[in-house]
Amino acid sequence: MNLYNQDIGMFEMPCCEEPVQENLSQKPYPVITPFSLRKGELISWEYKIQAELYRVKKAFDKAEPLYLEAINILEESFGLDDIRVGAALHNLGQFYLVQRKLEEARNCYQRALKIKRHVLGEGHTDYADTMFHLGTVVL
Repeated sequence: MNLYNQDIGMFEMPCCEEPVQENLSQKPYPVITPFSLRKGELISWEYKIQAELYRVKKAFDKAEPLYLEAINILEESFGLDDIRVGAALHNLGQFYLVQRKLEEARNCYQRALKIKRHVLGEGHTDYADTMFHLGTVVL
């Protein structure tokens, strides 16, 4: 099909159908705004943001308790096997990895992997990402 219409000197775009999501098992994350969060999630998010700021400043001694408190709040609010807990554990593993605290990172990644396997399945990209990071601390 020739998309260039010589009579009017322009390209014509064929009519397209709505794009089809090919892999339905990997659903995109919802857009998160402070208004869409529950109280426990919002509070833990605030702790995580503060922890990230301390991490960037390399104030690791101030960041670690905030990461841990964020995880505690998520566990109390949503349960031990909630995907938000898994994501927070993955982040804490990253925090430990930067400091070369490999045993602590390994424990976080293993817990996160267990949650992600249960909730998302082994074919999900988040599961694979955590598996990769676990591999970096085990080897």
